[in-house]
Amino acid sequence: MSVASLAPANSQRSRATAVKSFEDFLAKKEVTLTEVHRPEQGVTKQAPPCTKKDIKTIISALYMHASANSDYLDAVLVALMWYLYGRGSEAEQLEKAQLCVYRGSMIFLRFKRVKTASQQGISLFKGPNNPFTCPLHVLAVALALQPAPGTRIFPQFAAVPALSASDDQDDDGELGLIAQLDRELAEAPTCKTPQPCRANLAPGAQAYINRLLVTVSGLPAAKESGLTKGLTSHSFRRGGAMHANADSRISPNWVVERGGWNMSRVSKAFSYMLNTTHEDQQIARQLSGWNPQAGARLPDLTALDGVVRARVEKLQDLLFAAVTGFPTVSWNLDPQVLEVLMATLILHFPEMERHRLDSPYVRRIHEALGVLNIQASELLAWSITLRAAFNPPAEEKQETVSQQLDELLLRQTRVEERLAVLGANAESIDKKTNTTEQQHEDVEQSQPKRARKRASKALSAVWFEWFTAVPRMYESITVSKAILHESRRAVAFMMLCLPSGFKLDPASPAYKAEVHAVGVEAEKKTLEYLAAQGSQAVAVGSVVKAMRVLHKAGHLSVLLDQFRERYYEGEGVDPTPNSALPPFLRFT
Repeated sequence: MSVASLAPANSQRSRATAVKSFEDFLAKKEVTLTEVHRPEQGVTKQAPPCTKKDIKTIISALYMHASANSDYLDAVLVALMWYLYGRGSEAEQLEKAQLCVYRGSMIFLRFKRVKTASQQGISLFKGPNNPFTCPLHVLAVALALQPAPGTRIFPQFAAVPALSASDDQDDDGELGLIAQLDRELAEAPTCKTPQPCRANLAPGAQAYINRLLVTVSGLPAAKESGLTKGLTSHSFRRGGAMHANADSRISPNWVVERGGWNMSRVSKAFSYMLNTTHEDQQIARQLSGWNPQAGARLPDLTALDGVVRARVEKLQDLLFAAVTGFPTVSWNLDPQVLEVLMATLILHFPEMERHRLDSPYVRRIHEALGVLNIQASELLAWSITLRAAFNPPAEEKQETVSQQLDELLLRQTRVEERLAVLGANAESIDKKTNTTEQQHEDVEQSQPKRARKRASKALSAVWFEWFTAVPRMYESITVSKAILHESRRAVAFMMLCLPSGFKLDPASPAYKAEVHAVGVEAEKKTLEYLAAQGSQAVAVGSVVKAMRVLHKAGHLSVLLDQFRERYYEGEGVDPTPNSALPPFLRFT
């Protein structure tokens, strides 16, 4: 007897009848409903809770092996899933306009619950010291590397329907009989109102996070740190709730209200206070590592003097160019939120630099410093100033024993290196160098290469990054040759598909908005052209491959002639230097 055979029509009475029939069936077998279990396991399978140590391990591993901007966005998703109790449906629809700085030194996040369509507010605090478990820091890092504007924080879920995956629907292995019947009732079509099938163009947050956890569990950094085995998307809900409930000062009712599992208990009065409660703030402090009653605060730039702050604001505008300065309000971050994120970036940059010196994030920061002629020592001084203001001496905690040992080992290593340079002869130095190189080769050979592929990009995102990045992609030292080659040809093919040409003036006050508008139009025309040619390519890589095939076959000759005519007639104004264009599009 299967659960599918008990699926009733769309009626609560039929559902109750089916459950009663099954209970009678069990009674004849002298078995109660609570004793039903899986015969192969004996107990219902449950995902292990994701602890805060696991969050640190996952994000640290993602940062250590990051190769693209999407890896830093994955770290934000992991952090927010834990702080939102695994609410994947809400996390995938988060927008930048939902963030604001609220009284009480916290970031306030307001969103609409997918299942209940009710408004809920969540408090977020900056972590005291650790950059890998701080939700504000991982968010700041990802937004600083965001290549193109948009409303969503997670653009990879923009194509997913709003109700495509509810986070209240757990894996089948974790559902009881009643929950499985509820799911089949919701999914079963009725004769009265047939629903057309909607194809998801991208996975939902639950499926996405499950795939991400499988990838992270295979990374060397995660294996060395002892990541909990068997983590799933449901582990974030269980782990966050258990972490909050472990503090005796936190009432279980507050945990329930933050998770939204019993919204009827939230009084109507809190709706007029942006749905945030004093209890929710205490839970948020505890989740971030603070005392639930007091102590949490947000960093800002007020500790810097006027001249220094002006330089910091220039750096802020350069790093967060994709989330500020647009006429569309929903694309911009709140100015106060932006200041908090910038201060958080500066405060934790030395730690991120020590974690991995050649990461895309660190290279991006150094490149921005070079554009503005800011020395790395200045950034370090800013970090020290902001840290002193964020952690006053009277409130600073003593370093742990492990931190002290790490510092002593680092100093000892530096002393040994100096002694080796001063006192050792050339032969001993050569031997030491050869031994060190052999060790590095052995380590590199023993570590498996990362299997995770580079995430695909939309054509409009590449277009925006090509024309607005500072420095430009063709002048940047951090952009790899492969990405530059792909982006250059993608932009060139998009130019060919614009029937009316385009004009871009970098001196225009609305230059970024104009670039984005032209990019969206170019993406639309390019995909329409490929569809007419029988191609279903959408992402940048597949589009470039399809267009190159058409170009080699001579199908783009008409588009090339039309593009040259528009250029000579003044209908195409491209700020890109001729040398940066691909050979087939250059003007001699």
